[in-house]
Amino acid sequence: MYRKLFLGLVLLVANATSASFAQEKHVNVNVGFMYPVSSNGRDAKVYTNKVSLNVLSGVSYSEQAFSFSGLLNKVTTNVEGVHLSGITNLVGENAEGFLFSGILNKYNSGKGGQMAGLANLAKNGVTGVQFSGLINQSKQLNGLQVAGIYNNAGSSIKGQQFSGIANVADDVTGVQCAGIVNLAKDTLNGLQFAGIGNKASVVKGSQFAGIFNKAKKVNGVQFAGIVNIADSSDYPIAILNFIKNGEKSIGFSIDEQGNTLATFRSGGKIMYGILGLGYNVKNEKEIYAFQAGIGAHLLSRDKFGLDLEGTNVVLESFRKGEFFKNSLTLIPTYRIDKRLELFVGGSVNYLSTNTDEGSNLTKKFIHSWTGKSGDNFQGIFFGGSVGLKLRL
Repeated sequence: MYRKLFLGLVLLVANATSASFAQEKHVNVNVGFMYPVSSNGRDAKVYTNKVSLNVLSGVSYSEQAFSFSGLLNKVTTNVEGVHLSGITNLVGENAEGFLFSGILNKYNSGKGGQMAGLANLAKNGVTGVQFSGLINQSKQLNGLQVAGIYNNAGSSIKGQQFSGIANVADDVTGVQCAGIVNLAKDTLNGLQFAGIGNKASVVKGSQFAGIFNKAKKVNGVQFAGIVNIADSSDYPIAILNFIKNGEKSIGFSIDEQGNTLATFRSGGKIMYGILGLGYNVKNEKEIYAFQAGIGAHLLSRDKFGLDLEGTNVVLESFRKGEFFKNSLTLIPTYRIDKRLELFVGGSVNYLSTNTDEGSNLTKKFIHSWTGKSGDNFQGIFFGGSVGLKLRL
């Protein structure tokens, strides 16, 4: 019995010792066809290679300079240098250098550059660059992610994310740019650009989106094609701004052309958006009025204020006629009580119309002209408006 126990211990120590020595095997060059058909044979997985060349697939303990396989590189621990595969690079631990594959790079953490036709997947952090046709993923990123569809930098990114569809990270210090949406789950220190929308918790920078921006606290600019949403944001620029600690009002006004409008103004302490519907009291055909624009509070005192608004008014009969008026209006305001304001504004206007009704609404122009075809009348003139605003 003791003899068998002694022999078992000897074999155990021998196996451990041989494994230890096996892991220390190094060669300058490994050449193979497909594991285990290579110069390292069946023990290839315990070899560290400086250069490894495989027609189809290669397996090794680590790579120090260069490896190539037509299909697959599989490395148990670390790689350094340049590593190329037609389909996949699988690295058990860390990648330092450049990984290139036709489909997938997968590794624990990386320093350098990773380029894949479909995806780069890093279990932990990446310092460097990830390029992929579809997806990049890491736990942290210090550098750059570029993907055709989706980037995920996990807990934090210090750098840039560019994707065709979406970028995601918890904390962002840098830039997120996406074709559809950007998401910074916690803090954004930098910029977000999205074709559709941006979302962040705390913004110390700016958000730019084609449709919407959403955040809690914004120290910077929110610019959206339609709507901004935030708990606090002093500089929201959109047609609609739903700012919890901001301002909202309903207004009624008439201008020098007879455009009578009911308007909704919404925004922060400085910037706000304008959306209006109404009726032209002078025309018989082009009578339906639509207004959109942005404004800024230049001055605010107890009773008096001064606003600057840039707006566009469209008159429609929903037939062939066209009427567009772009206005820059300086608006002194007087607060009658806590919620009600009177305003009288003076404006500089640009008019473009192809109807007689539209051109006849203004009698005196600073300058006017017609287009080359002769059916589009344009002019610049002074105007004004008067109205009331009710704060909500």
